[in-house]
Amino acid sequence: MSWVLARCEENSQKCYIHEESLTIDEFLFLNKARCRFTQYMPNKLDKFGIKFRILADLKTKYCLSIKPYLGKDESRVENLGTHVVMSLIEPYFGRGYNVTTDNFFTSVNLATKLFHKKMSIVGTV
Repeated sequence: MSWVLARCEENSQKCYIHEESLTIDEFLFLNKARCRFTQYMPNKLDKFGIKFRILADLKTKYCLSIKPYLGKDESRVENLGTHVVMSLIEPYFGRGYNVTTDNFFTSVNLATKLFHKKMSIVGTV
């Protein structure tokens, strides 16, 4: 991740007092340029773009963390959804937050890991 995005993420986490409920979702930023991480998502309004995974406050939709998809991650050893959620909410471990996800991210393995980190999950199955 670039230092600009890391600095923006750090400042957004410092400057905002968020609620106890967080949410994780994907966002497709319209882009038709040729690059190795351009995604095609047929169910989105804009079919081509750069995919971002976003952690936001559930009530106000304030962005707390954002990670772009830059291609296959060779260091990943677990389920993709679990890996994404655990990397986005790492700064909030042990604080009793609730994480809301959609069916792509929700799994029993993720719920178990969050329980051990003193967090809860609400997600569609």
